[in-house]
Amino acid sequence: MKHATENREPRTNLGTRRKSRELTLQMLFQSEMGKQSPDDVRQSFWAQRADVEEETRGFADDLFRTAIERTIEIDALIQKHAEHWRLDRMAAVDRNILRAAVAALMGYSQTPKKRKKTSGCAWTKLSDSGKPSEIRFL
Repeated sequence: MKHATENREPRTNLGTRRKSRELTLQMLFQSEMGKQSPDDVRQSFWAQRADVEEETRGFADDLFRTAIERTIEIDALIQKHAEHWRLDRMAAVDRNILRAAVAALMGYSQTPKKRKKTSGCAWTKLSDSGKPSEIRFL
């Protein structure tokens, strides 16, 4: 499996990428809301999910690591482009969807544009709200 350091999203099936996105979002949410370190999140998170396939887990870990390592840069980009929204005013789930989506774009810069667009749309489907008026910043 290719990793983010290779700058190209791994060639996985849609189900694997979808599940990896969900898991990444859950880890980011756990990290932020539980005020846990990335290592603590990984340890407790994966201890409860031993049945997750290695490919799915690897992609989720790559996205999580990129989002955590580049949080300051990612948050600055989100804030710069989020018109009339402050990060702290966004719902925690939506804020972490944005962080994970931007991390995917940053970590896999060589992914073809068409695939990036598809991936961006897939991230928005993870939002609890799903209402255009509530996710204008997506």
